[in-house]
Amino acid sequence: MVRVTLEGHVTAVAAGQAQIAATYEGRTDSIRITVSEATQDALIERGGGLSGQLRPGATVKVLDEVQYSVVSADSGELTLRVFDEHRPLGASAPVTVGRGTNTIALSVTVTIPLESTKLCQAAYLVVGPRTLVVPADPTVEQPLCYPLVTSERQGFRTSHSTLSRVRSMTATE
Repeated sequence: MVRVTLEGHVTAVAAGQAQIAATYEGRTDSIRITVSEATQDALIERGGGLSGQLRPGATVKVLDEVQYSVVSADSGELTLRVFDEHRPLGASAPVTVGRGTNTIALSVTVTIPLESTKLCQAAYLVVGPRTLVVPADPTVEQPLCYPLVTSERQGFRTSHSTLSRVRSMTATE
């Protein structure tokens, strides 16, 4: 029904009910959790990051972990796409996923064009005629983008945990 980590994070793994109890400083409390089956196709980003330097001409590996639910068909197809402000740069190999809910890690390696100023990513789930995108629509909403650095001394490795630093940077910093 649920999985609980040592840190106390609870993740639903199957439909049903679970009773979770915890004790701290001699006090015990519990909660009953009900997990229901997914009722619609869904795609949620769970985390990820980059490996490599965020600068034009560099090769980087883009990682993304997504949770998906396929309800309206027997299967769907997941991909991770990477693009800059001008064009698509690459995509992960499509992964066919079956009906149900699960989490999967996707990755793609790209070389950043010399004229690029940012690197963006979005995950896509195609189920029949319907396409779900995280973020919801990268052409309308702000996609997950990383500004590129313009000098060697500014290059660094990053992950979503350091995204606030990356988003606050400018190319002229």
